[in-house]
Amino acid sequence: MLAELDYLVATRVGAEAQRMLLEEVSRGVYQLEAFTAADVEVARGVLSRFDDLKLGLADASIVVLARRHRTRDVLTLDERHFRPLRRIDGGRFRLLPADSAR
Repeated sequence: MLAELDYLVATRVGAEAQRMLLEEVSRGVYQLEAFTAADVEVARGVLSRFDDLKLGLADASIVVLARRHRTRDVLTLDERHFRPLRRIDGGRFRLLPADSAR
């Protein structure tokens, strides 16, 4: 997910913001979550369940981490994948910023 964030910041905000993000990450400003072999197995299930969406591991990992943190809120601009995607418990995600008024 860090690679996804890095790409998003670099392409949408610019190189200076990208450098600032990486500097903050290296200082420990953000909590980085471990993604274990067991998490990969759950992500494989997500990929299989939503095979028609042609998801990647990055998207499936968000589903796994959302379950871990008991949240339905996902920060993403990727509505094409996340609008039809469901949480592990079958519920819908709230996509931010798109659904922030809901």
